[in-house]
This record gives sequence, structure tokens and C-alpha cells, in this order.
Amino acid sequence: MNHPPDTDPPLELDTLQSLFGDDNDAIREILETYAEDLVVNLTALRAATGSRDRRATARVAHSMKGASANVGAGPMLRLCATLEASSPTAPWDELEALARNVHDEAARVSAHVRSVVARLA
Repeated sequence: MNHPPDTDPPLELDTLQSLFGDDNDAIREILETYAEDLVVNLTALRAATGSRDRRATARVAHSMKGASANVGAGPMLRLCATLEASSPTAPWDELEALARNVHDEAARVSAHVRSVVARLA
């Protein structure tokens, strides 16, 4: 299953600004942590799908979904929610395609996070 690219912005900064106002240092720190955790989670996702571990795939997708919700990364949240919900029963080729979509979106959101962090510095 290959979903078309999401046309929504990779990150809605309003989510963090509604919580932290104009505290750019806090927003920058949260975004940097999100980006670092994203790398770790993508490695775990690659391992989970590579070993065809449905529970681990769902667990990683769930973790990424929550982190993405916290920073306003809507497209990533939706992809991870789909992967998590599909993990128990979907055919592996579908899960692998969803995981590739997550990886693609991660590249998009990471680039956007780097841009935002640089702007907030």
C-alpha cells in the first residue's frame, strides 16, 4: 500500500507555540529532541519490520505517533497511526510499504525541523 505524499505541512508550529508561547529556547529543545528520537525510532522500526515482528512494529509506530502528536507533526502522526493499526493483521508487503512511507515522511519532517530550529536560534 503506497499512500500519496501528504500535502499538509510536516509540522504545525502552532502546536508548540500554544504551549510555550514565545519561549523559542523551549520549542527548539523539544524539536531537537524529537528529531533525535526520530532517528532512534526509525532504526527500531527498520529492525522490527526487518524481523517481521508485528508487536515491535506496532510499539514503535505507537511511540512515534505520540511524539509526533506532541510536536504537531500531523502527517507523521497519521502514517504512524495507520502503521500501528495495521500491524496486527496486515500483510507484510503492506506493512513494509507503510514503513517506507514513515521513513519518507521522517526525512521531510526532519528537514523541516532543522529549518525551524535554525530560524528559532
